Amino acid sequence: GMRCEGCVQALTRVLEALPEVRTVAVDLAAGTARITPRSADGPSPHALWDAIEKAGFEPRELAGPAGVFSARPV
Repeated sequence: GMRCEGCVQALTRVLEALPEVRTVAVDLAAGTARITPRSADGPSPHALWDAIEKAGFEPRELAGPAGVFSARPV
């Protein structure tokens, strides 16, 4: 999980690198990341899940317009 400001920065960098992401707000205390997409389509849940794992974190829940996922979206 996220334990420090370095974790927050690492996760923010990885998510901001996705072309469909406009802004990222990571809340260390809550263990959450809120994404603002560039368009109504936004990044796919699968792309977000992969980016979070690539940053070295384990997603627990992904919620957005496509639904709520507690496991890797297909």
